[in-house]
Amino acid sequence: MDHRLWMCNMHYETGVDLKPEFIDGVRNFIEHTMTRNFIEYTISVLDRHVKPMHLTSRRRRVAEQESMSKTVQQIKEQVMNLAHRPTTSAPANTGDESDEDDYVDLTP
Repeated sequence: MDHRLWMCNMHYETGVDLKPEFIDGVRNFIEHTMTRNFIEYTISVLDRHVKPMHLTSRRRRVAEQESMSKTVQQIKEQVMNLAHRPTTSAPANTGDESDEDDYVDLTP
Protein backbone atom coordinates (compact mmCIF):
# COMPACT_ATOMS: atom_id res chain seq x y z
CA MET A 1 0.00 0.00 0.00
CA ASP A 2 1.27 3.47 -0.84
CA HIS A 3 2.40 5.37 2.25
CA ARG A 4 0.42 8.47 1.28
CA LEU A 5 -2.76 6.46 0.94
CA TRP A 6 -2.05 4.86 4.32
CA MET A 7 -1.59 8.29 5.89
CA CYS A 8 -4.80 9.57 4.28
CA ASN A 9 -6.70 6.52 5.56
CA MET A 10 -5.28 7.18 9.01
CA HIS A 11 -6.63 10.74 8.81
CA TYR A 12 -10.14 9.61 7.87
CA GLU A 13 -10.25 6.71 10.30
CA THR A 14 -8.96 8.59 13.34
CA GLY A 15 -10.07 12.08 12.55
CA VAL A 16 -6.56 13.29 13.30
CA ASP A 17 -5.58 16.23 11.16
CA LEU A 18 -2.09 15.48 9.92
CA LYS A 19 -0.08 18.25 8.34
CA PRO A 20 1.58 17.45 5.01
CA GLU A 21 5.01 18.08 6.57
CA PHE A 22 4.31 15.42 9.20
CA ILE A 23 3.08 12.97 6.56
CA ASP A 24 6.20 13.61 4.46
CA GLY A 25 8.39 13.15 7.54
CA VAL A 26 6.76 9.85 8.44
CA ARG A 27 6.94 8.70 4.82
CA ASN A 28 10.64 9.62 4.66
CA PHE A 29 11.26 7.80 7.94
CA ILE A 30 9.49 4.68 6.67
CA GLU A 31 11.35 4.80 3.35
CA HIS A 32 14.66 5.32 5.15
CA THR A 33 13.95 2.45 7.54
CA MET A 34 12.88 0.14 4.73
CA THR A 35 15.95 1.08 2.67
CA ARG A 36 18.22 0.57 5.66
CA ASN A 37 16.63 -2.80 6.44
CA PHE A 38 16.94 -3.83 2.81
CA ILE A 39 20.61 -2.82 2.74
CA GLU A 40 21.31 -4.67 6.00
CA TYR A 41 19.52 -7.75 4.68
CA THR A 42 21.43 -7.58 1.40
CA ILE A 43 24.73 -7.30 3.25
CA SER A 44 23.90 -10.29 5.45
CA VAL A 45 22.96 -12.38 2.40
CA LEU A 46 26.16 -11.38 0.64
CA ASP A 47 28.19 -12.23 3.73
CA ARG A 48 26.68 -15.70 3.84
CA HIS A 49 27.29 -16.39 0.16
CA VAL A 50 30.35 -14.39 -0.86
CA LYS A 51 32.65 -15.45 1.99
CA PRO A 52 32.31 -19.19 1.24
CA MET A 53 32.82 -18.45 -2.47
CA HIS A 54 35.94 -16.44 -1.63
CA LEU A 55 37.28 -19.25 0.55
CA THR A 56 36.53 -21.79 -2.18
CA SER A 57 38.29 -19.61 -4.75
CA ARG A 58 41.26 -19.20 -2.42
CA ARG A 59 41.45 -22.95 -1.80
CA ARG A 60 41.28 -23.56 -5.54
CA ARG A 61 44.08 -21.06 -6.20
CA VAL A 62 46.25 -22.63 -3.49
CA ALA A 63 45.62 -26.11 -4.92
CA GLU A 64 46.50 -24.90 -8.43
CA GLN A 65 49.70 -23.28 -7.15
CA GLU A 66 50.69 -26.47 -5.33
CA SER A 67 50.00 -28.50 -8.46
CA MET A 68 52.08 -26.13 -10.57
CA SER A 69 54.92 -26.28 -8.04
CA LYS A 70 54.88 -30.08 -8.19
CA THR A 71 54.88 -29.99 -11.99
CA VAL A 72 57.79 -27.55 -12.07
CA GLN A 73 59.70 -29.72 -9.58
CA GLN A 74 59.10 -32.83 -11.72
CA ILE A 75 60.33 -31.02 -14.82
CA LYS A 76 63.46 -29.88 -12.97
CA GLU A 77 64.14 -33.44 -11.84
CA GLN A 78 63.71 -34.76 -15.39
CA VAL A 79 66.08 -32.13 -16.76
CA MET A 80 68.65 -32.97 -14.09
CA ASN A 81 68.32 -36.69 -14.90
CA LEU A 82 68.91 -35.95 -18.57
CA ALA A 83 71.91 -33.80 -17.72
CA HIS A 84 73.52 -36.61 -15.67
CA ARG A 85 72.80 -39.37 -18.19
CA PRO A 86 75.87 -40.51 -20.12
CA THR A 87 75.74 -39.43 -23.73
CA THR A 88 76.55 -41.54 -26.74
CA SER A 89 78.53 -39.83 -29.43
CA ALA A 90 78.56 -40.52 -33.14
CA PRO A 91 81.47 -42.61 -34.40
CA ALA A 92 84.50 -40.53 -35.16
CA ASN A 93 85.20 -39.78 -38.79
CA THR A 94 88.49 -41.57 -39.56
CA GLY A 95 89.10 -39.64 -42.70
CA ASP A 96 89.72 -42.74 -44.84
CA GLU A 97 86.16 -42.82 -46.03
CA SER A 98 85.19 -40.49 -48.77
CA ASP A 99 81.90 -38.88 -49.48
CA GLU A 100 81.86 -40.69 -52.82
CA ASP A 101 81.03 -43.96 -51.05
CA ASP A 102 77.71 -42.49 -50.06
CA TYR A 103 76.48 -42.36 -53.67
CA VAL A 104 75.70 -45.23 -56.05
CA ASP A 105 76.85 -44.86 -59.62
CA LEU A 106 74.04 -45.88 -61.92
CA THR A 107 76.00 -45.55 -65.17
CA PRO A 108 77.32 -48.83 -66.77
